Amino acid sequence: MVGESETQTCASACALIFMAGVERFSEGKLIVHQYLPTPGQGDANATWDAAFIGVQSMIGEIITLLNSFGTPRFVFERIFSSPNLYAFTEAEMAELNTVSSLDEM
Repeated sequence: MVGESETQTCASACALIFMAGVERFSEGKLIVHQYLPTPGQGDANATWDAAFIGVQSMIGEIITLLNSFGTPRFVFERIFSSPNLYAFTEAEMAELNTVSSLDEM
């Protein structure tokens, strides 16, 4: 996401796309959240064990994907420990941006 002001937001799947960038720069907000299954997704009659295994599998896939992007470790903490939406701080964004301006891209 490339924004001209802090009023622009990149959230959810957009944040994954941002993390995939080799050259990353954002002036706006970058927001992540825990994985939430789509309503109606999965088996309503699934046992607790089966549901738990499914969640662990999804977390493993997300970690594998983020690792393939070279995502800094603190991002994992923000995603998996924040029960609500999490907007990265200015200091965190400085770590996530790989260039300091659009001129460097």
